Amino acid sequence: MLYSRTFQQLHELLSETDNIQTERVKHHLTCRKDQLHDIGSTFGTPSDASQKKVEDGTVVLADGITLRTNPSDAEYVRVISKEFNIDQVQALILIHSYIYDRGATSIASDTAAQELLEIITPFYRAERIAALRILIPLLCASQDIYGSLYAVANEVLPQILQDEPQFVEALLSDYTRRTKGRVPDKLGDDPKAAMSWAKQNLKEQLLMLEVLFWTVWGHVACDGPLMVKILEAAYSTGLGSSQANTMFLLDEESLQLQQDSAALWIVLILEAFKLDTVVESSNNLRMTYLASDDCLKKLHELISSHTDSRYACIYFVWAFLLCRLSNSNDSIQTSFLETLSTSDDQQNPTNRKPVYLQMLKACLSPDVGLLQLIFSLLTKSPLFVTSVAWKTGSWLCDPNATAFRSVIKGRQCDVSE
Repeated sequence: MLYSRTFQQLHELLSETDNIQTERVKHHLTCRKDQLHDIGSTFGTPSDASQKKVEDGTVVLADGITLRTNPSDAEYVRVISKEFNIDQVQALILIHSYIYDRGATSIASDTAAQELLEIITPFYRAERIAALRILIPLLCASQDIYGSLYAVANEVLPQILQDEPQFVEALLSDYTRRTKGRVPDKLGDDPKAAMSWAKQNLKEQLLMLEVLFWTVWGHVACDGPLMVKILEAAYSTGLGSSQANTMFLLDEESLQLQQDSAALWIVLILEAFKLDTVVESSNNLRMTYLASDDCLKKLHELISSHTDSRYACIYFVWAFLLCRLSNSNDSIQTSFLETLSTSDDQQNPTNRKPVYLQMLKACLSPDVGLLQLIFSLLTKSPLFVTSVAWKTGSWLCDPNATAFRSVIKGRQCDVSE
């Protein structure tokens, strides 16, 4: 039954290492593939068609199970759908999942709709978190040829991701939208509720970044336009620090969530750069995101205009990429570098050093703090230190993952070479 396994239970099932019932897992994932694909709106939005199904008294779920509804059920669904702005059928499934998860058979007849809403809100928020987390072990499993979930992941993920670059673009768009999303007006007179809403939003942003990282890690080789969109999202949100609800995000946990988001952004962008691929393709850069002259200009403008210390890792790696480009004979890269050189000569007529050397010198200045940033990431961030993740109660799904470390170490090796 679709509602017999909550997203939380399914995530726990995917996180197990022994005795995984792969066919059962595949069934549950397949039934939820549309929800997991539209990860920015997992529970949909209200619709007349779904409302009619609930009011008609018969709702057929994706797994073929039929749920019968009565007028009181319809009222519960109406209130929950309106409060959370979710699809009515998904509201019905949410109610049944909650009942099933609690080992009950039905809602007490004297339970008011508003009372049920208060009870089910924490469960709903936990389900939203779990829905995002489900993708992470799947994305990891798809790269582990010896893992028990390898076959399932590679069969189900194409149905979920569909067009991988579009999936990434949709995630970036929804992530950016959430950073700008303000606390609902109806919570304006309840600071505690407003803070809870804002923090939930921040947790979901962090997990969206984690999903983005694992998608880029094993499934998407970014072309020029997609790289531009990733950098635009990163800079426009200040690596996750620019939040519309800043006044509700001043407690220690919220600040940690923002720090973790910034760290994830850095690792995500460094991975998206795929320096190893660029190094290997130095004589055929047309196969990489560096193939477009227009995208190169946009990337350079974005990166060179953000010299803040928090962007130092990105700035440093871009200087390395410009160095690689200067050693390329490709006409597109030559054109871009000539434009860059001409522009720099006009701005700095007495400085004849290549732009990448100027950027490198600026980046290694003690005032910028590149080395301090890297040291802080490796020793104080939950991304790289399990004990810190435990101590801070990190919301990361997979702290101290080998992939995170390999990105930092790999980029150091690439630059050294």
